[in-house]
Amino acid sequence: MSGREFGDYVHDLRIKKTVSLRNAAKEMDISAMYLSEIESGKKIPSGQMLKTIADYYGTSYFHLVVLANNSVETSEHSSRAAVARMVGGLSDEKIQKVMEYIQNMESEDL
Repeated sequence: MSGREFGDYVHDLRIKKTVSLRNAAKEMDISAMYLSEIESGKKIPSGQMLKTIADYYGTSYFHLVVLANNSVETSEHSSRAAVARMVGGLSDEKIQKVMEYIQNMESEDL
């Protein structure tokens, strides 16, 4: 998945909510420019911003994390670091559980 596809997903969430880009940005307390960059695939938001987006649109935070991570082409090591960074708002215990889940998924793919 590319950053553009992630952006399209966020854009579609906004359209389904029938809210303008400016109003959505204002309600999420971010700039309209930043939301536009997310929707156009130019920016992949941090973990906290993903949480804000998920809460605002009533969608799964975990789903957004996975989509965002898939949109960034990275090596296996930096991919794990990106996931850890995105879930930065979680406790160390929960981050460890996420990492274990990812490792289990990788084992199943082998």
